[in-house]
Amino acid sequence: IKMRKIVHFIIDCLFVDATIDLFNSLENCENVYILIRNLPFQKKLYLKSQSIIECSRCTIKKYVQKASFADIIILHSLYSLPMDIIPLVNRSIKLCWFSWGYDIYENQPPLLPLVKINNIYGDRTLEISQLKNDSVITTKQKIRKKISEYLWPISKEMLESSINRIDFFSGVIPDEYDLLSTYSFFNARKILFSYPSSNDIFSYEKIDSDVLVTGINILIGNSATETNNHLDVFDLLVMMNLEGRQLVVPLSYGNQCYKDKVIEVGKTLFDDKFVPITDFLPLDDYKSLLNSCSVAIFAHERQQAVGNILISLWNGSKVYLSKNSVVYKYFASLGLYIYSIQDDFCDMSFSSLLSSNQIIENRKIISKHYSNEGIVNKIEKILEKI
Repeated sequence: IKMRKIVHFIIDCLFVDATIDLFNSLENCENVYILIRNLPFQKKLYLKSQSIIECSRCTIKKYVQKASFADIIILHSLYSLPMDIIPLVNRSIKLCWFSWGYDIYENQPPLLPLVKINNIYGDRTLEISQLKNDSVITTKQKIRKKISEYLWPISKEMLESSINRIDFFSGVIPDEYDLLSTYSFFNARKILFSYPSSNDIFSYEKIDSDVLVTGINILIGNSATETNNHLDVFDLLVMMNLEGRQLVVPLSYGNQCYKDKVIEVGKTLFDDKFVPITDFLPLDDYKSLLNSCSVAIFAHERQQAVGNILISLWNGSKVYLSKNSVVYKYFASLGLYIYSIQDDFCDMSFSSLLSSNQIIENRKIISKHYSNEGIVNKIEKILEKI
């Protein structure tokens, strides 16, 4: 069997180390991991792997044009390789794009999102969605942003040319392929990939473990971004019986002005029941926090917070999503016990827990698709297809 050389372009992010370990476990694959660096003041914040090669964009530009550079290139997000370089990748190399979500739902200015979600903000969130963060950006940060924009040029033409060069595409949710298929410049073939969890927490061997929710708190959202629609969720919760419950609200990253507004409204409405999480927690501490929540509410209209949703389901929490989101539709199609904010949100629903049979059934489905074994199966199918 031929040894395949796979070159991964990666971004400094929490879950990439687990991805590196998983790909390194594959047989008949030589994996190379490259992190593009342009600015000397940039430092790795999350990546710990010793096998990562750091390159400048100038250095990498001349290599990707050679057929010998790789058999397969995987872009872990469209922004892991400068967009003016992507079209230059040698045509003999198969180019895969593993989308992270932000690279199709957001995009960097001056570009518009590739996928525009209707009614992405609830009424209350829409009122404050124009809050600007400029007041908390320092002069040093503004200078860095200008330098980055100069070194990583981007335009509508570059975006279309880059996507046109992609041979294979995987979204976080399979249906995201269909959302992009309307573009004439998107000609990639569909593949399925999921990012692994640290310590393989969705392993089939762990299905019968007794790690279950230990409290009756309510988790709301995953970040200080407007797409969480916190204020609209607050308006629903303020009408409900919250006796004995705390509202756990992760706000450790995102828009500072929006975060301040969420905290202000949350404290006003719920007083000491409102528990904002404003700093990054060690993973074990964060998992313990999730374990204290028997209810988890993710009011995103776009794909977001999939890892948090999966962990909450695995723990046995009742998870409420917008029924309009691709995540709700996909998870419901898998047969997961999951609830919609529009149809199932009430005191009676909150007070009843998932049965042990429902939790086990959820875990079996999650394990099939998101355990390391399940993800390796996806990678093997990708390699067969390529």
